[in-house]
Amino acid sequence: MAKDNIQSSLVIIRREEAGSMPSQSCTHIRNLGSEEVQALKSANNLLGELTTGSPYMKFQNCYNDFFKELDEQSYKSANGKLVQHELENIFGKLDSLMSSLKGFEDRTRSLISSRYGKDSDQMNIFKEALSYEFDNAFAYRFCYHLRNYSQHNGSQVGTITSKAELKGNQPISITEIILNSNYLLNSYDNWHSKIKQDLRSINSDFSLIPILRNLRFSCFRAYAKYLLSQESDITDAIQSIQLIVGNYEPLKDVPHILEAISEVDEDDIEMSIVPIATNLIETIKPLIDNANRVILVK
Repeated sequence: MAKDNIQSSLVIIRREEAGSMPSQSCTHIRNLGSEEVQALKSANNLLGELTTGSPYMKFQNCYNDFFKELDEQSYKSANGKLVQHELENIFGKLDSLMSSLKGFEDRTRSLISSRYGKDSDQMNIFKEALSYEFDNAFAYRFCYHLRNYSQHNGSQVGTITSKAELKGNQPISITEIILNSNYLLNSYDNWHSKIKQDLRSINSDFSLIPILRNLRFSCFRAYAKYLLSQESDITDAIQSIQLIVGNYEPLKDVPHILEAISEVDEDDIEMSIVPIATNLIETIKPLIDNANRVILVK
């Protein structure tokens, strides 16, 4: 059915704390023009793509899940509660982490292509950032191809060891995933030539855990360059929100777009409400600061 009229408004939903019964109130601020609505929605999309909805954030969440599982199993080991077969949960989290690494590259490329084009400066900057990590960071290039290895040889890419001991009268445990470079070379033919050289130079057992910690920094460095390639657009998005929304209390107020849609030959009015990403302004500002610091470190 054709839409006859759309009336858009800026409203503020305020969280109220009245004793033990929290409540909310909605206040109409003013009507919004179509250009203002479009500017707010575009700002929402950009800030969301770069923060909470970003492929990097998906990678970060999988990274956190992996180390949370590792810590849980280490705690059980230290306190004599370890169930051997539960250690396999670590490999499941590792599998998700390796998949999110591939997703970080593929989905970020897709987002850049959709917003700027496949031959854009932003795309070239991201490609160069990934090339830098592959050429200069063993953790990145190894983990990227470890995913391919695990797809052919199974998710249990090594041996999990968990050793409990006392330290200052407190039980502690160190849980590791141990790989053997020679076994990796002999059990898989499709390693990249650079990784073959890496593995030959190791020529022994080695732990995957410190490599994963270095991987996180490597991915953030690539994400930082991707983020900064859009800094002017981020600034414009923040300014659009602040100019249109005006004054509000960040800790209590949540600005929204309220759209009232009346339809031809219908008495009913369809209502929709869209939160404005004011919270993401405070999320992205420290990310940009960290990005500027990180890319200075080679």
